[in-house]
Amino acid sequence: MKKHSIMQNKKKVLMAVCNFFTNDNRVFRAADALAANGYDVLLLTYHRDDLKEHETLGHGFHLHRIPLKAKINKPARFANLLKYIDFKRKAKKIAADYQPDIVHCNDYSTLFLGIYCKQKYGSKLVYDDHEYFQDLNYLHRYPMAVRKYIARYERNTIKQWIDKMIVVSPGIAEAYEKLTTKKPEVVMNITDRAVISEETPRNDEFNTYNDYLTGLKKEGKELLLYIGKNFVRGRGMDFTIKLLKHLPENYFLIIFGCSNDREINQLRTIFKERGVDDRIKAFKFVEFSNLYHLKDHFSYGLSLIEPIYFSYNYSLPNKLFEYIMMGIPVIASDIPEQKRVVEQYGIGLIADLKTPELTARQLQETGDNTFDGMEKARKELTWENEKQKLLRIYTELL
Repeated sequence: MKKHSIMQNKKKVLMAVCNFFTNDNRVFRAADALAANGYDVLLLTYHRDDLKEHETLGHGFHLHRIPLKAKINKPARFANLLKYIDFKRKAKKIAADYQPDIVHCNDYSTLFLGIYCKQKYGSKLVYDDHEYFQDLNYLHRYPMAVRKYIARYERNTIKQWIDKMIVVSPGIAEAYEKLTTKKPEVVMNITDRAVISEETPRNDEFNTYNDYLTGLKKEGKELLLYIGKNFVRGRGMDFTIKLLKHLPENYFLIIFGCSNDREINQLRTIFKERGVDDRIKAFKFVEFSNLYHLKDHFSYGLSLIEPIYFSYNYSLPNKLFEYIMMGIPVIASDIPEQKRVVEQYGIGLIADLKTPELTARQLQETGDNTFDGMEKARKELTWENEKQKLLRIYTELL
């Protein structure tokens, strides 16, 4: 095991997340902000053969991907459980060597590490909850008995062990406070503007997409943008298809963010069956530093989260803030937190997901409306402001 070097006199923060850490921007931003402000940060994640086991990232936080073993590889759910057990065992060993001042747990699956360090070393425990795990429907992939156990475990841990809790929206904060009497802090999931250069990118990825979109615009297309993966479930796909059918033929949707070719092919099949395959094009994930400079091609960005889970209903999607950063007006679904932001700043249209024809009419009637609140939203809704909340939380702990 490679021993992590510790800077003298720095407070040590041990972070953990149960994924491969390939595109977890919220965790990256938190780790990077702490490292940039004098904390020694060690982040533990899962390892995969095509990824480095050890890296130093951003402003100097240390990433350790832990190789995991499962003697049985099938069924997949059982193999994943064995790997999780192995992760817990190895993470505790690393924690024993590191002995952190603070443990920053991302989601309920890493709370074990915070409890362990709090008992063993008197560490403070920060729980950064990205979802609302008290919603049993959200945990639908598990049997009901497991769902109830997860919800009870999280609830009891919040009451008994955590020192500070962070959530992504005021609505979720209010729900947890009612359940646990602990008042969470809200740190919104906003992309860091520091990842963007004002100079136009000169790389193959940007050039390929810029040329394609320029060609569509020359054909007279009015381009709508959707950023994100998993467009099929709970993301407004059915509404979007109906919306396109109520709009003139020149309206065209671009999707950036598919995980792989299989997801793209799945979407193509659906779009073909629904008769809109000639009006939608889906692509894989694009670095936001490139996507940002494609902004002038688009008329609106879609953020059409459906309230199928409590977390979804009270979410503030990262894509909403990315559209704001790009200066693209938003077509947003009528969920409370998202609606509040869009209406407060006047940056787009609120869509009733039951009436796409009304949104189509509203969109065309709005025309070239510049949405005067966009510049104010871009100045106020920034990671720089959210980062100060995170740093204040840590200052209060120590």
